[in-house]
Amino acid sequence: MNRKFKPGKRLMKMKNLAIVACLIVVFVFYFIYRYLFEATFPQFVGLPMVILFILFGVLVYKGVTYFYKKYADGTYYIVTDDALVVGVGKSEKKYAWNRFKKASLSLNAVRAVCPVVFQIGDEELKLNQYIEDIYELVGRILSRIEPYAEIEEELKQRTQTMKGIY
Repeated sequence: MNRKFKPGKRLMKMKNLAIVACLIVVFVFYFIYRYLFEATFPQFVGLPMVILFILFGVLVYKGVTYFYKKYADGTYYIVTDDALVVGVGKSEKKYAWNRFKKASLSLNAVRAVCPVVFQIGDEELKLNQYIEDIYELVGRILSRIEPYAEIEEELKQRTQTMKGIY
């Protein structure tokens, strides 16, 4: 059975940071609206406004969670015997191993966990950086494309060193 590599802990960390940031914005707006409405609508400032903003906070939490789950469910990589299957959203693309021409480290991806770029025919493939066990995925891809593609030695060494860490 071929393993499906999907986004993991790093994406969940980003989701949690997004939720906290959104809830902070909701909390700040509560105090802004409370200050603005207090003079004009004093009956609205108390419990009704608190309930309204709590409901809005729950809605924000559910919305962010829904969109991150949808993104995570639609993003995956599967290493098969004949190709790399890449899932993005509702579409799926297969890259045959013999189409890979080069694998190298990207000098432009400073913040990337695994800045690898695969040259496949005329197009470039960069892996999603939120994939769990990304270096294991890269190692499996490199082992499949070795007969067909030029692979940078530094990329091979980094993949061996970082496997199991990310």
